[in-house]
Amino acid sequence: MSTASMAGFLPITSLFAGLHILVFTLLSFVTAAGRGQVMSQKKDPEKDVVFKRKSAAQTNFYQYMPAILLAMALLEGNEVLAPSYLYVLGVVITAARLSHCTQLFFGPETVPMPFRMAGALTTFAFMALTALLLILLGLQEAGLLPENTLGNHRTWLGFAKDNYGTAADNAQSGYNTASAKAKAGYQKAKATIKDKAAEF
Repeated sequence: MSTASMAGFLPITSLFAGLHILVFTLLSFVTAAGRGQVMSQKKDPEKDVVFKRKSAAQTNFYQYMPAILLAMALLEGNEVLAPSYLYVLGVVITAARLSHCTQLFFGPETVPMPFRMAGALTTFAFMALTALLLILLGLQEAGLLPENTLGNHRTWLGFAKDNYGTAADNAQSGYNTASAKAKAGYQKAKATIKDKAAEF
């Protein structure tokens, strides 16, 4: 793989992976600091309400992160969705995870419960949608579904860039150009021979 191709490998997933890892790192740092603070007071962290909230937020955020990023990577790598749709999915699921974990972190006294519910429902919807698309993709590539189930080749409803179709169009265009040049060359040669014959 060339340096240029490596630099552009799954850029959308890379962006959201970086954001999710950053949030998880911050949650981990705050949770670790909270544990240390509680233990310094010779208390049991598992019985401290504030610490348990922080720990729950960290754990919950991490639980979904691998599946979310894997789904986005597979969708992007197989070009099932166009980049604009992937960006929308990434923004929506990131906002949902932040909404859910923020409520867990601060508790109902500070952040209303609907934030948590909205985050959870959006997360479930994201997981269901991406799972369905990936299952359809797998069945299509295995030949168990028609090859146009997700649109033209792998593309879902034609939204994604169709590299296969583009390559086919380029090949056809090249063939047509070469054919036209060959035909023009033949006609020119024929005319030249005819002119030479007329001179005799």
